[in-house]
Amino acid sequence: MRVPFYSQILTGRGIISGMGRFFRYFLRNTFYLGAISSECVAGAVRPSSWVLPVRQRFTRQILFGGVEAIPFTMFAGVTAGIVLTLNSYKFLEFTGQIDFLGPVLSILVIREAAPFFACVIIISASASAITTEIAMMRVNGEVDLLEGQGVNLVQFLVMPVRSDLRWRRRG
Repeated sequence: MRVPFYSQILTGRGIISGMGRFFRYFLRNTFYLGAISSECVAGAVRPSSWVLPVRQRFTRQILFGGVEAIPFTMFAGVTAGIVLTLNSYKFLEFTGQIDFLGPVLSILVIREAAPFFACVIIISASASAITTEIAMMRVNGEVDLLEGQGVNLVQFLVMPVRSDLRWRRRG
């Protein structure tokens, strides 16, 4: 059983020892993330890795994350815009600076808050859907089946998702 790194510091094994374990834990996970990322990038630029099942998964990811998320993102954006507008109006009315409502809303809602909230909503919806999909595949034994058939799991499961998230970030 693996004990979380922070509990090792609190058990009295020593701060230096706990810091060393934390550093090793951090380095191991960073190296693992770098290895997965480099394999995804190498696979994404190699045309032979975009076989039909990978292209189909990529298309489904774009459809779910880009197209199907639009109604919820619009609803959340309008709701957040209304809340920010009302709060700004009340604050500016309280301070007597109601003439600045237009410029404040332009800066606050359009330039700052709207892109941030849209990114948070899209990333959280995509991340929860991806996690749920991979967990269900693991529970149903599909991951073991793919592995038994010799399918590269990073190429089939991770690369389309990562490429889709990168593609959406540019748009």
